[in-house]
Amino acid sequence: MIRIFVDINRMKTLICVAFLLSFWNTSYADKEAQSTILAIDDARNATTLVTKANNIVNGAHSNCPQIPASDIPQFCEEPYKAICANTESHRSSILGHLDDIRKKSEQQAMEFIAKKYSLTAGDELMQKLKSTGLLAFGDQNLTQQYRDDFFEKTRELEASYSEKADKEFQESHFQIIKVNLKRAIEASSLPTEKKQKFLSYIDREQFTSSDNIFNHKQDMKYAELFGRALQICDSDGLKPLAVADDTDQTRAQGNQTLLICSGRFAFHTKDDLPIEHLANEFQVAAHEMSHIMSYHWEPQMYRGLRKCVQNRNASQIVSEYLQALKDNQSYTEEGAKNIEENKTAFVDDHLEEYTPDFWAKGAIVQYFKNEGKSLSPTEKLNFLQNAYGYFCGSPESGDHPSGKLRIEMMGFDSNVRKQMGCTSPTKSPSCGL
Repeated sequence: MIRIFVDINRMKTLICVAFLLSFWNTSYADKEAQSTILAIDDARNATTLVTKANNIVNGAHSNCPQIPASDIPQFCEEPYKAICANTESHRSSILGHLDDIRKKSEQQAMEFIAKKYSLTAGDELMQKLKSTGLLAFGDQNLTQQYRDDFFEKTRELEASYSEKADKEFQESHFQIIKVNLKRAIEASSLPTEKKQKFLSYIDREQFTSSDNIFNHKQDMKYAELFGRALQICDSDGLKPLAVADDTDQTRAQGNQTLLICSGRFAFHTKDDLPIEHLANEFQVAAHEMSHIMSYHWEPQMYRGLRKCVQNRNASQIVSEYLQALKDNQSYTEEGAKNIEENKTAFVDDHLEEYTPDFWAKGAIVQYFKNEGKSLSPTEKLNFLQNAYGYFCGSPESGDHPSGKLRIEMMGFDSNVRKQMGCTSPTKSPSCGL
């Protein structure tokens, strides 16, 4: 797994915090098991989750090193710096790790093909196996046979890096995120009728990974998702992305599916603790699941939030986008003038991403208040560093806010600050409904 902290003590801390990140202690399970079970489709799954969590938490505290609290005041004042202080290279490290998996898997697959068909392994063989030419081996049938076996073996090897985390997410973490997303909806100021509508969307949300889709590509129920997986995750599934198919059809049928590229699960190694994966997927999964109730579909529900974002964040959004254009040498005076003249519409385009962020943040708050209620502020900060670390350094894109703004919108939220023990007033309160 790609770790945010590189020094040994902090690494031990992260592993220990992983034990704690999604536990239900015995007293909590006794009091809340019934509501949790009602919130999950399969009651047996809920019971299994409680049992797993209780087993994990046993002895977890005794394994934790003392965590310095010096980073908490920094989080309260400058959340972006606190989240990203040790994660500047996090994104590039993840991409480098996935590239290593890809290269290693291809090399092993090439050796497998060479042995199976008595070929000589080498750079020339790799070039032929990855060639688009129908006669790379002088015979079209042989070429197709070698190539099919090569890509099948490559994908099998790549999948071995993600299967444990994929399974753990399917069996427990997806449901934990679902429960807390529903809690965030219930705790919101939405009208009762709208709450019920949103809750029904989340209730019926399903999950699949790119590995699962590629392994069942002949199954008609995955036909539409197969093309989406290729587009979003790449042919090997190793892009660290996720997406939800929030379309008119899926909303009408109530069968939206969260698709997580297996590259996100390949961050982890087989030796990682199962619970260690939750923090890394929590924000991404909750965000994508919330697209089905975003500004695009329900603009009238977000009028107050829209007004707040326009008043507080518009200048920062525009300024960061113009800077991104300059960094990419795409800036023009005419383009900048057009954006300034259409600032309101430009900022509105970001609400399609900001509103899912709003719900994801709310789900994390609910997690901290419930399953993670015994976590200290420093342990919660470690959780947030894992959940939001991938945003560090990401620029404003024209429709996605910059990582800096997204982290600040989370860090300046009054409910997050309460969970983190912040007492000083914030200079830039986050927007609510």
